Amino acid sequence: MKSTYPLDNLKLGDSFFVAGLDVDGIKERVLSATLQHRYKMKATVGIYNGLIGVRFTRIGNLHRFRVEPY
Repeated sequence: MKSTYPLDNLKLGDSFFVAGLDVDGIKERVLSATLQHRYKMKATVGIYNGLIGVRFTRIGNLHRFRVEPY
């Protein structure tokens, strides 16, 4: 089952909630999907409107670090 997440136009500080019982699986799938967008995300497990799930909040961008040779 392929799921889509609202990652295309996610601005800094924006968040979204994904409901489901397998919160570890949800965190793994969404965080791996954010890698292609190079977002740094914070995942918080909780209950929203009576549903258990994970809230994801964009907290920044991932940066590549260059290692300079000595």
